[in-house]
Amino acid sequence: MMKASVLTTILCLCLSLRAGAQTTFPRCVVVEEFTGTHCGWCPRGLAGMMKLRQTFGDRCIGVAVHNYDTNDPMYYRPYAYAGVFSDGPGAPTCMIDRISFCDPLHGASGNICDDVSYVLQQPCYVGLELSGSYNADSTVVDAQATITAGTDLGQMTIVYVLVADSVYSADQSFMQYNSYAASPADRYPNDPEVHRFCQGGTEGTSPFRWAFDDVCIGSSYNGAGQNQADAVPPLAQGEQAVNTLRLTMPTKAVLRRTVKKRLVSLVAMLIGEDGQVVNAAKTALVPTSDAQGVETMSIEQGTMNKEVYDLQGRPASTRSSVIISKGHKRLVP
Repeated sequence: MMKASVLTTILCLCLSLRAGAQTTFPRCVVVEEFTGTHCGWCPRGLAGMMKLRQTFGDRCIGVAVHNYDTNDPMYYRPYAYAGVFSDGPGAPTCMIDRISFCDPLHGASGNICDDVSYVLQQPCYVGLELSGSYNADSTVVDAQATITAGTDLGQMTIVYVLVADSVYSADQSFMQYNSYAASPADRYPNDPEVHRFCQGGTEGTSPFRWAFDDVCIGSSYNGAGQNQADAVPPLAQGEQAVNTLRLTMPTKAVLRRTVKKRLVSLVAMLIGEDGQVVNAAKTALVPTSDAQGVETMSIEQGTMNKEVYDLQGRPASTRSSVIISKGHKRLVP
């Protein structure tokens, strides 16, 4: 991974902040999920992450880290070497803003959405604006984060992650194992989200095919698990810092064939001195030229474009852009 220069000069801007008054910013929450295709109970994680998307939209940022088995074609070694999940209870599990481990469907309270909702309600005193762009052949991503202090802040760490949606292949190695397939849905009366994976459900077999979302395909962690992004220096209230890094897209052939570059997003997590995420942001990446997701059919003298849909029924040939202002992301169709 080639590292770009990082702007370490703090930009002292006149933000019209009253002396001694703290400024709050919109908060986004990150849910990092420990999962894998060979984990039979990990369909519960698929259900939980889908539930979070449907409930919170872009305010909850999912990062599905396939660390369960090295035979998983989406296995991502740097995250494993970083030890992020080393003290966890095993797959499926997740961390909300790196606060503590919990179940990706039940959370710590019995409902993962209740836990995320609680974190979202906490005041956030640091703004995070994020932008990212591909190079000409979409093999690397240039990331830039602008951090704004709403109060005096100590040194922070920033972690960048590349995530891909609708990762699908007909190859057998991409099929998801499923322990729920051995039982009827009524065995899980309190978990309607997993009924589709039980006997008679739409995915009630083991293994089954799936289009995976939020898949971690790259990050600022190197092969030894060391974060390559420069630390964010301490900031006084009203100051800003700009942090940049260059990340590489996957070079593994199986992922180059399956990852749609127009469905890749850049994520930034700003981590405080206590190791917890204090704010996060996500932005869609737009390839310079990319025909993935669109099929062109020649018909005599003309051409016709045919829309392609993924397994969850979403158009794979469309992509929303993201506008970020003062740490808040807004989807624009």
